[in-house]
Amino acid sequence: MFSSNQKNHATLVKFDTIIGSTITIEGNLQLSGNIRVDGKVIGSISPINGKEVTVAIGENGVINGDVHCNHLIVSGTVIGNINVSHKVEILDHAKIEGDVAYNLLSMDPGATIQGHLLCNLIQSEIDSKNLAKSTIQQAQERSGL
Repeated sequence: MFSSNQKNHATLVKFDTIIGSTITIEGNLQLSGNIRVDGKVIGSISPINGKEVTVAIGENGVINGDVHCNHLIVSGTVIGNINVSHKVEILDHAKIEGDVAYNLLSMDPGATIQGHLLCNLIQSEIDSKNLAKSTIQQAQERSGL
């Protein structure tokens, strides 16, 4: 799945589903367990009911759709937006065409991203600050300040 000179992150994960290199799946996938994609998925990937899942995309794997998960390991191609609640690992052959939202990010030299990077932690802080300002303004308006 991953070339021998790369850190083999995926070996630390137990996969419930493996999409082999000769398989193409058309349609959205809703996961209750971890998945490794060595083939092609035309559709979005997301967890069922907020489950924490890992998605790994092998060097020849392709996902043409959005990816939502807890942990993402990319060595192949993603054409779509990515929203990861924990960690994104982008290995040296990875190619991403879309925006990437993450909490933790690692990216090897040689990987490419055509899109925006958005740190969810930063966005959460911005949202919290905006909420606090709004609450203060509402309280001041009620008290006549």
